[in-house]
Amino acid sequence: MTACQQDISRRLFPCLQVVIALIFVAAMAAPVVAAGKLPVAPDDERWLQRRQEVEKVIITGADKISPGEIIRRMEMRKNSGWAKFGLRKSRRILRGAWDRDRQAILTFYQAHGFLNAAVTISLTKDEKTERAIVTVEVVEGPRTVWGTVEIVDTTTGIAYRTKRWLRQIKRGKPANPRLLHQVVAECKTTYADFGHPYAQFNAGWNVDSTRWDTANVTITVDAGARTYFGDVKIEGNTYTKTRIVRRELDFKPGDLYSRKKIIESQNNIYRTGLFTYTRLRAAADSVDGAPVAQGNPNFTVKVVERKPSYVGFATGAGQDKQQDLTWDYSLEWGTRNWFGTGRKWALTAKSEFIVVTDWRVLYHRFEASYTEPWVFGLRLPTTIQLAYEPGVRSAVQPYRIEKIEGELNFSRRFDVDKQVWLSFVYENVNIFGIDKPIEEILAEEGITIRRKLVFAIEKDSRPNIFIPTSGSHTRLDAEYAGGFLGGDIDFYKLVGSWSRYQMMAASVFATQLKFGWVKSHSGGPPVPTSDRFYLGGANSIRGYSENGVGPMTDGTPEGGGVIAVGNIELRTPVIWKLWFTVFGDAGNNWSNYHDMAIDDILVSLGLGVQFISPVGPLRLDYGRRVRHHNHPASDRVHLAILFAF
Repeated sequence: MTACQQDISRRLFPCLQVVIALIFVAAMAAPVVAAGKLPVAPDDERWLQRRQEVEKVIITGADKISPGEIIRRMEMRKNSGWAKFGLRKSRRILRGAWDRDRQAILTFYQAHGFLNAAVTISLTKDEKTERAIVTVEVVEGPRTVWGTVEIVDTTTGIAYRTKRWLRQIKRGKPANPRLLHQVVAECKTTYADFGHPYAQFNAGWNVDSTRWDTANVTITVDAGARTYFGDVKIEGNTYTKTRIVRRELDFKPGDLYSRKKIIESQNNIYRTGLFTYTRLRAAADSVDGAPVAQGNPNFTVKVVERKPSYVGFATGAGQDKQQDLTWDYSLEWGTRNWFGTGRKWALTAKSEFIVVTDWRVLYHRFEASYTEPWVFGLRLPTTIQLAYEPGVRSAVQPYRIEKIEGELNFSRRFDVDKQVWLSFVYENVNIFGIDKPIEEILAEEGITIRRKLVFAIEKDSRPNIFIPTSGSHTRLDAEYAGGFLGGDIDFYKLVGSWSRYQMMAASVFATQLKFGWVKSHSGGPPVPTSDRFYLGGANSIRGYSENGVGPMTDGTPEGGGVIAVGNIELRTPVIWKLWFTVFGDAGNNWSNYHDMAIDDILVSLGLGVQFISPVGPLRLDYGRRVRHHNHPASDRVHLAILFAF
């Protein structure tokens, strides 16, 4: 290269760098303007690209929908008061926000039957604050409501099974395209549960284009050929025998295809507790759980196993009924997959000591448990547990109390959210080193020998049991103690509860009803105090002290025989992990059902705040009880973990 050429290169190279940089900047800036379609004047484009805050939002043309409802669905809106104090992130206009807001408003209008609604959004600069003024112009158009809805299937008899889904489309209600799409998807699931995972659906609208007031819907179905399950291959099991995984399947090769059975089979495998991960799908790729290849598709179960054997140790400080500070430990050794059969056994040792003020053993306890997951060819997990407490010689009495306990428990799960239990509990007590009747010692120590049958049934459809926002929880417990079973106590006991959770805007509306009844057998001894009902406090009727509602003896709660409680709460997330609650509690605790009266119902109202921690909500409630007969108006603060229900 000549000297002249080198000189030209030195002069051109910086110029080329500048040209390339300008081309790169233009290439990056052009898509922002073009793709975003900035709804401002050309002179304000650079101003808007600096992510401005919103000064105010102006809504025009909205007659049927309130402006507040529209603004709540927008990104581009004024900052809340919390943002001024730095407690919530400041809202700024991000690229494409106007397109997202326009689509959100249109979707909202369509969900309310305005199928031809039109929305235009424009931005202007406030000359004083230089923030953005957002103007939303709405043309609502006529509102369309649902007319008739029918499903046409001339090849199978499955159409009638979709009626419960079609009933969601209620005549006279605003026509919502998303609701129709959801109904069609649920109809597809129904057909997939009865051997037609490839059924094709076509939802046609019959709307008068001149009036746009009523939409008649016809859903036509092409069910296609029936599909049956093929072979199933198990992968990933090293410790577990293949037949143990296979028996958890709800179908066999040759059975009619059912998507519901696929989901339930996968849940069955996971609920064995043997695996950290399970997946059941067609051997080929699948779409929404339905195999692509029609006919008799083969399936593959992939699992990731947990180690069969385990050792666990736990220790820490605690509090005993009579002692302020105690220390306990537990050591457990067991297997969750004995010889790859899914059977479980465990050996546990526990001890508790008094510390600081004294050094004395309170008790030793040794437990052995064994679980058989299948009994009589049924998925009926059965657990046998034996416990032995050798007893510790009392520091003030010359005798030693030995306890032997046994429990036989059967459990059965129905669907994903339903489960039942049946248990038989046996207890025996021996006392050594005494020179008086054993009955006197048992009475002095407050010990009762329990033998009882316990039955429980539960339905839980909450997606999150710690912070429920939807679903419900229903549980019924029944106990029969004594009688033909023997023991020192004889009673019937029944406890039922129902709670429901619903979203209301951004809040959760929670309700609960609970009742309980306990009664001695005819001619039997009184119900022990530990088996009676206690009411009042952070988890029942707030504003009252713990166990402060019900029969009393010299100011000491003695427990009741009948309870009835109702609770309502409105739970609202405020900022970060903080929630705010408004609640009302009502109920009472009576000695027996003859004493019950509506006039006895106690009521309290209050407010609360919750911090959503990794271990669940930490709750601080203030309850104010309403004046009632012998209960003067008063208040109380409660600190607890988890929501009240």
